[in-house]
Amino acid sequence: SDMHAFVYACAWEFLQQETALSTEVKTYLAELEVYGFNRKRDFFYEDNMMSSSSGESYHFDFISISKNAFQVDFTRHHLDDCRRLHFSHNDKQRETIEALKKEYGTSLNGLSKMVMRQPHINRLFREVDWAVE
Repeated sequence: SDMHAFVYACAWEFLQQETALSTEVKTYLAELEVYGFNRKRDFFYEDNMMSSSSGESYHFDFISISKNAFQVDFTRHHLDDCRRLHFSHNDKQRETIEALKKEYGTSLNGLSKMVMRQPHINRLFREVDWAVE
């Protein structure tokens, strides 16, 4: 979470120096930061592997945006009404996480080795769907 916050802080600082950010851009970047954090947060720990809905409401269709690898004009994905998202691991991700925990352990040293040796760690980030209201 510290690394995630650091990367976004650097991006914010850079963008603010380079251009005046509109309210829409600021909203998008703030929501993108939360979206990314919710997909990645504590993915390796049992109590956080369970399904969880974000308490935040989103003004942008991040499901559609992410399916396009974020290579779209985000302003075309603005939602008329804010919506909540549901973040969860699928069964295969849970199995993989359990296998990795057995192989590397959950110590800081084990986690560091696991991250260095797993080229596709992003496959363990939570999947996202619309929350059922």
